[in-house]
Amino acid sequence: MTRRSSSAMPRRASRAYAHAGAPTVGRTNSYSSTAHRLYVLLTDPVGTATTSVELATGQAVTRRSL
Repeated sequence: MTRRSSSAMPRRASRAYAHAGAPTVGRTNSYSSTAHRLYVLLTDPVGTATTSVELATGQAVTRRSL
């Protein structure tokens, strides 16, 4: 969905990319064409998206072994 301001510039846009057998990836931008954010929607066993994880650099990763 794109909302237009009085200057007719998009203020926010969102789009989701779904592929069979892969997580859904989304993209949003706000106020600027360079402010894109990518995120992955994680689903529960029924297929309902319950968690959104932003794909960004600099995130800490912890590996654990059981």
